[in-house]
This record gives sequence, C-alpha cells and structure tokens, in this order.
Amino acid sequence: MKQFYFRGKFIVLKKLFESGYEFEQEFYQSDLKDQEKANDYEKNMEISKEIIDKVKSIDKEINILGFSELWCPDCQINLVVMKYLTTLNPNIKLRLQPREGNEEFMKKHSDDGRIKIPMFIYLNSNFEKIGSFIEFPSIVKIVENGDNQVEKIKVKKLYRKGSYMEQTIIDFLNILK
Repeated sequence: MKQFYFRGKFIVLKKLFESGYEFEQEFYQSDLKDQEKANDYEKNMEISKEIIDKVKSIDKEINILGFSELWCPDCQINLVVMKYLTTLNPNIKLRLQPREGNEEFMKKHSDDGRIKIPMFIYLNSNFEKIGSFIEFPSIVKIVENGDNQVEKIKVKKLYRKGSYMEQTIIDFLNILK
C-alpha cells in the first residue's frame, strides 16, 4: 500500500478512512442470510443505560476504520455494534474497507501478525490511531488464550448468541479513557 507523507506524518489511515464505504453498502451487498443474522443480533442486542449514556457523552470526534465482511459470524456481531455506536453519537463515524487487498496493512495493525476480521482501528480527529478491536471482545480473548477447553466452548457459545456485545462497547470506551 502506498503511504502518503504530510506534515511529518503518514496519512494512510486518513486515506483509507475517507475512501471507505458505509455500513449500509456492506449490508446490502451481502447475502440475505447474512443480513438476517446481522438483523437478529441488532434486535437482540442488550446494552445497559449506563453504557449507552457513556457513549452518548463522548464529546470528541472518533473515527472507526473497519475491515469487516458480513459473511463472517464475528463481523455480523461486532459490525452491528460499531454501527450502533454511530447511531448513539454523531461524533463517532464508521467507514469500512474490504479485507481483500488490505492484507499487508492489516498485518501491520494485527496483535499477532495474522489477518483477522473484524478489525476496527479507532482514530482521533487527526486520524491518529488510539486503539483497535480485533476479532473478539477482551473477555472472549482472555478465555480463548487460556487452557480450559470447557470454558472456551461455553464462552464461544455465549459469544455467538450475542451475549458479549456490550463488552465490545466497554472495550471501546476503555480505549478512550
């Protein structure tokens, strides 16, 4: 990927964000079964009033650059959450890029050098990276990296039911602190 140099900083993140597409484009170009699954997650999402109020109180611009494709079950869950953030607060903007063609960029921003989706890179108003979300919320990652196979199965089932959608938002809020 070509990098652009501007005032002493590379602005690849800004270019990728600005050339990205909206959630609706990803949604409507996806298969109907994937749309239905994403809609199910959205309808069944349970977020506490406390967390909603925290998101609504964000008073600075946050840009989310996402690499996500709706055929992926993890993307169905977490892309819906990211879209929800933008509906709660107009200071939060979301733009998407496909995984395909962005693999080298994604490797550089990965936590282990592997390409995983969804990947959401959180950017401030100057398009500087302030954090990221890769594949799973923190609570799922902790269990996935452990040795307890029974716990892994249990947490993965709960995750696939949408039980950790609020944790994705909590992880986002923790980055902003």
